[in-house]
Amino acid sequence: MSIKHTLLLTCNLVVVLAAAQIKGICIDAYSKEPIPYVNISLKDSDYGTVTNLKGIFSLNGQKIKKTDSLIVSHLNYKTQRVGVQNNGLETIELIPKERMLKEVIVSNKLKAIVEKIVGTKNATKKVTLSFVSDNLGTEVGKLIEVEKNQTFELKKLFFNVARLGFKEATFRINFYQLENQNLINKNNSNTKEIITKVTKEGPVEIDLDDAYLSFKSDFLVTIEWIDYMIDTDIAIDNRKIFIASAKRSGPFIVRPTVNSPWNTVKVKFNFGLGISLLVAGYE
Repeated sequence: MSIKHTLLLTCNLVVVLAAAQIKGICIDAYSKEPIPYVNISLKDSDYGTVTNLKGIFSLNGQKIKKTDSLIVSHLNYKTQRVGVQNNGLETIELIPKERMLKEVIVSNKLKAIVEKIVGTKNATKKVTLSFVSDNLGTEVGKLIEVEKNQTFELKKLFFNVARLGFKEATFRINFYQLENQNLINKNNSNTKEIITKVTKEGPVEIDLDDAYLSFKSDFLVTIEWIDYMIDTDIAIDNRKIFIASAKRSGPFIVRPTVNSPWNTVKVKFNFGLGISLLVAGYE
């Protein structure tokens, strides 16, 4: 069965080149409602951001030139490139993707295995990882190994916020299939956006039952930082987010924007990100 959505997304970009600043708002072309959490990145750079709940974004800095272009992307729409050389208001219509619901096969030939935890099982707040960039849209992740001849159906995800230097922060959870041991598929495997808001330090648990995600081979799971609310009582230097990590669970997999290449970071004692998953295994 396939479900087709025919929607258009309009991005209104106000370009202020004299101040090396780009401001914009993303709205739905039909409903005129703002579209939150659209990835905006400067082409051929590690500079980018994400629209907020009101669909608004801004990019500031000397990195922006008249000849630059933005890459505008969202899970439900085809990626497009937008030039920033013109002052004033520009309208961009993003063509929606036709997304197929995964076919569910029920067979008495599949042997169910009890649910189990995979990933990092011993994360500690004594060892933490902060995001590699202050850009919204930056991701940190962990590779998950799928046992031979098994399929992992994802049930829940767990991680621990060791330090929250904001009043609140919003994260998007992304999954990517590995094409081989060294190549991560650039296309997100999510069937829907998985978004969670954190308002305090400590463990985070996310239900994945309605995400309908399953993997027959190794995959990458990431935490993408997409929004925050400042706490004025927290000093600027302390406005950072740290995720609990663990020994012998590396490497870290990171990238500063959705259009940047993945980087594999190996550190002493093979520390890795503290992400674990509850899965149902089948063989």
